[in-house]
Amino acid sequence: MGNIRKIFTLVLTLVFISFFVAVLFGMGDVRGNLAGLVSTLFNEGLLGFLVFITLLYIFYPVYKFFRAFLKIRSLKEALDKSIIKTKIEIWLDRIVFGIVPAIYIIFIVFIK
Repeated sequence: MGNIRKIFTLVLTLVFISFFVAVLFGMGDVRGNLAGLVSTLFNEGLLGFLVFITLLYIFYPVYKFFRAFLKIRSLKEALDKSIIKTKIEIWLDRIVFGIVPAIYIIFIVFIK
């Protein structure tokens, strides 16, 4: 069951990243698209900043997987290392999945 969860997490993250990369690279000017995305997010204020943090958080497991795979050269061990969470990552989990949605709701209901 643990390996299925690990594989599902990485596959879901890779699908999201491939969609994101296809949108960025599909229009020709990659640097301009990425700069436009970040600029648009930061111009939207608190909500854009929270979306930017969420995007970075979504991409982190894949980064850990590729870094571990390049060091270890074993797919199973890299998969295991990419899913193991440190204390900081557990703390960030609580923030991203607990506090950030609450801030989204408060922002949408009370400010807009």
